[in-house]
Amino acid sequence: SSQEEQTLVRNEQGFTLSMPRNLSTPLLDEPGPVLDHLSGILTFPEADQAFQISVPFGETSKDFSRTEAQEQLQVGTIIRNFALLFLGGLVLNLMPCVFPVIGLKIMGFVQQSGHDRRKVILHGVVFAVGVLISFWIIAALLYFGGIATWGSQLEDPRVIFVLLVVMLLLAMNMYGVFEIGVGATSIGGEITNKDGLTGTFFSGILATVIATPCAGPFLGGAIGLAVTLPGVLFFLAFTFMALGLALPYLVLSIFPDLVKKLPRPGPWMTSFKQGMSFLLFGTVGFLLWIYSSQVFDRLDGLKGLFVVLGLTSIATGVWIYGRWSVPGKSAPTLLKSRAIALLFLFSGIAAAWPHAPKPSPWVEWSLDKQNAAIADGQPVFVDFTARWCLTCQSNKATAYTDEVKALIKEREILLLKADKTSPDPEIDKELARLQRSALPVNAYYAPGEKVPVITPEVLTPGYLEDLFKE
Repeated sequence: SSQEEQTLVRNEQGFTLSMPRNLSTPLLDEPGPVLDHLSGILTFPEADQAFQISVPFGETSKDFSRTEAQEQLQVGTIIRNFALLFLGGLVLNLMPCVFPVIGLKIMGFVQQSGHDRRKVILHGVVFAVGVLISFWIIAALLYFGGIATWGSQLEDPRVIFVLLVVMLLLAMNMYGVFEIGVGATSIGGEITNKDGLTGTFFSGILATVIATPCAGPFLGGAIGLAVTLPGVLFFLAFTFMALGLALPYLVLSIFPDLVKKLPRPGPWMTSFKQGMSFLLFGTVGFLLWIYSSQVFDRLDGLKGLFVVLGLTSIATGVWIYGRWSVPGKSAPTLLKSRAIALLFLFSGIAAAWPHAPKPSPWVEWSLDKQNAAIADGQPVFVDFTARWCLTCQSNKATAYTDEVKALIKEREILLLKADKTSPDPEIDKELARLQRSALPVNAYYAPGEKVPVITPEVLTPGYLEDLFKE
């Protein structure tokens, strides 16, 4: 096959792959022999897919669907791919996004180490079932078009937010801020069949959701080939990956001698739990970093502040629950503490939830834009702001009501945002011209006026309505 550049062009019929023929005698520049078929692997890096093909040259074309592509795959290729997926799933346990969950399972095995072997095995199997079911659900979404690529469920900010809150609560729980079910989490406590298995199943789900976006070693090409397989083989491929992820826990549960080598429950577990909580807090930071790129710029940049304050409210509610909603407290105290905790929890969720984005009416400020609009007789409102200016953020949250926005649209007022979150000499020069040196500063240029009205630092809807009407 030719090593020269190849071109793949999409057309109405599908794709056309063009490549030069090899030279049989390079010195004489003579073309090589004409082949009957072209065989090889056709890759689509953008879609992370690959197809093994064998097609005739000439006018004949063939539509390679997922099923037909599989017919070209050899049994050995499929087996190697399954092995890579299994190995990749096993290695996922060491990835930074998955490793914190291991702490949860190690704690479980330590607590189970002195209990009946059948219960220990059952916990390992239930964890594996949680992993398998989660993998099958994600694979079904991928197969039927619910998600575009493996792990792309995390493109949905709602999924990220739920994971963010869950990991925050788990981290706070492991640090000791609160306890979920004292009988189920106390050191050396009796592991009940219901609560213990529920927690184990949930750990399997959590490990899967956290693990799937991590394309660790062996997984890149293997997943790319797996998504080209037909129904049964498609789901079987991801089953091998799930079994790889669950294998360490199955091994620890099935072989009790390995569990016995783990340290016995004791006071050291408190320190271990707290230490592992910081890994979970690190995962919270990782998820918050993703969430920030998805939603922080919404609501004219205010959403990021709402998210941080919302998470703080959620953490406060959990602290209130852990501090006062404990056995031994009076019934009124329990009722009040739980009600206040729920109020903080749901207020935080409402503030941080990723509501639908809305187009921002603000345009990035520049002196040229400002002067051009003033010269055209258009009213201009300039907001000199910064994210570290809390009064600026308060103005955005309270002053621009629907009535004010409707008036701005009706009067065709150009809204310019001069953001001084980072140093900007041009903005500093303009503030100096306006004889202002502290934020917030809001300047309104009425139609035909070159001298602006400088507003008070704290804005109200009534003030803005009067200003724009006058």
